[in-house]
Amino acid sequence: MSRALSQRAIHIVHEPSPQPSQRLDDLTLAAVPTAVSCAASFVSSVFARWRIDATVTTAAQAAAAALVTRAVRTTGVMEPRPFHDPVYDRLALIGLRLRLAPHSVFIEVSDVDPRLPEVVDAELAHAADLCSQWACFPPATGGKVVWCEFARSPHLADTGELPRRVPRRTQPPRPPEGLIPDVELMRRVRDSLTALDKTDEWGDEA
Repeated sequence: MSRALSQRAIHIVHEPSPQPSQRLDDLTLAAVPTAVSCAASFVSSVFARWRIDATVTTAAQAAAAALVTRAVRTTGVMEPRPFHDPVYDRLALIGLRLRLAPHSVFIEVSDVDPRLPEVVDAELAHAADLCSQWACFPPATGGKVVWCEFARSPHLADTGELPRRVPRRTQPPRPPEGLIPDVELMRRVRDSLTALDKTDEWGDEA
């Protein structure tokens, strides 16, 4: 960690500004390295359902990945493939909450470590550079929550529902232009079908 980065103190410790939530989605992750990619995929999937524009989605994915990386580093297992099974007996959990508000979207990452960060480390600095504002707070349930807010255009997300598909009438296929029907061939087909109608299944005439 650079000296300049380590000297950036955290002065904001409070919950997100109260806004009526239009949508809410949660994901619980095990505090292991794979949680980072799962968090980014979750943000992408939910924001697509909420019709959040690509610029905000990309920034939110990166911020969520940074905050989850920090939570794994401070509370979980950093080994990609732990060899000892007992490590899973004390495996911590990470909470990821996405909230859609009238003018913003929020990412909230919670973990079991009650110690609030005293300085801005690399992951917090990266998340802070991507969002409009961020902070952390100790929830009543224990641990801590770090959150980021991203401004959005209200018209880009309505109720969070996917656009409805409007059915269209299917037009019957048209024959290729310039195609002249073979009248003689059609007559032979007609005569053959007529002959079949006059013959039973044993080949005898009815």
